Amino acid sequence: MDEFSKELFNKWSNNNKNAKEILKIMQAIHLLMDDCTENLSRSQLEVLQGKMKVTIDQCIFWQKQDNVKRFIYDLREFGIWLADFLTDAEEKWWGNENNS
Repeated sequence: MDEFSKELFNKWSNNNKNAKEILKIMQAIHLLMDDCTENLSRSQLEVLQGKMKVTIDQCIFWQKQDNVKRFIYDLREFGIWLADFLTDAEEKWWGNENNS
């Protein structure tokens, strides 16, 4: 982490509301990633990887712009997308499993 990033991280961490919101979203994303991805196909994992890369790039951009609100918005949108994506993937998996 460069000095600019450390400075912004410390600045954002001092705002307890923002820090709590980022932590809450990250915990939800980690829970979904850790517990709900085992039935994904290779192509679904590739879609997920692509979306994650775009989100990480966006979050880095917003961090460099010192725009915590947009950072949180994009992180939250990824979490919502991930929940929907995993729900759809599980429904497809269960549908295929029951039709076997």
